[in-house]
Amino acid sequence: MVESLSSYQSGFFSGLNDWTPELDKLARENLALGNFLANGFTTEDAELSLLTAEYPIYPPNTLTDGGNTHFAGYRAAKDSVVSAYAANNYDSYFLTTSDLEFSSTGEWADALGFETVHGSEAKFYEGWPRYHFDAAPDAALVERIIDVIQGATVPTLIFAKTASSHHPFVAPDSGIRSEEQVIRYVDRQIGALYRHLSEAGFFETGHLIVLGDHRAMRPLLGQEVDRYGYEKAYTQIPAVVIGPVLAPDSKRVDTQFSQVDIANSLVALADAKACTSPIRGMIWGENASAPKYTLHRRGDHRNQFSVFSGERLGVVTLNGDRTHFEGADFEENEAADIVQFLNFKRVQADAANSQQ
Repeated sequence: MVESLSSYQSGFFSGLNDWTPELDKLARENLALGNFLANGFTTEDAELSLLTAEYPIYPPNTLTDGGNTHFAGYRAAKDSVVSAYAANNYDSYFLTTSDLEFSSTGEWADALGFETVHGSEAKFYEGWPRYHFDAAPDAALVERIIDVIQGATVPTLIFAKTASSHHPFVAPDSGIRSEEQVIRYVDRQIGALYRHLSEAGFFETGHLIVLGDHRAMRPLLGQEVDRYGYEKAYTQIPAVVIGPVLAPDSKRVDTQFSQVDIANSLVALADAKACTSPIRGMIWGENASAPKYTLHRRGDHRNQFSVFSGERLGVVTLNGDRTHFEGADFEENEAADIVQFLNFKRVQADAANSQQ
């Protein structure tokens, strides 16, 4: 999971910039999800969606000014990608160079059941320069991932999140303050990881998924709005799947999927059964299908969720008993169900939060 990796930075995914040639080459040669959405606007939102298949719908009155919630309502999540693979005797690692105390990330990763949780405090990163969040550069994380894979003796699940491309943008290899230079640096690390794994024969049985956590926290470009529409432009991130089972052929899929669907699809692989719903899809396999609705927790209006359904756009405004839905072409019962779902998840999260 790559910090702030956004579709507008990629020639392959948007055509607006050409800052990610390594990623774009992998996208052309493997499975590229060309209409892929982030489910929220923070890293925390992405972690929740990618590891639990839950939307980032938090209890009332838990958001900080920065949008963080410290995983309120989900700190005791029992069903997750981690638990699904643990049941199949996988080792599991949560790896980052970032400070695990930020947003209670380390505590939450431990609660999810990761056997090993390493952040900026890990001895492996001693001697590396440090940047925001006390994080060593992404090159160090690449070395750590390789180190874990080389030492693995049983099937292993690794969740790795980068930090170098977090705002403010400072390129670790040059010190230049430039979004383009930072993204180009990050792109080179993606390429280096792929080449090492490929040369080591990893992809004979192993898989690598590369994707963003959220669109970069920068103002929208006019070209993005023209291409995607205002609301959807805030959601667009790249996603590439590499490996012999999930991506045996080069293919671009422009069906709308999101981070929640990645988690749901991974759990289905572990459980050997496909479970879909109107809000959770399946990306690969014979039962591949898109969800009917995809939600995105908005960063521009913190009390709103965007709802995407095909070409339809809806917006839910959270306001207690006055929570309401706006959107053309939605049936009245659809709007009521969506509002009811969001209210239920908020109440459920609130109850869970009060017990922690």
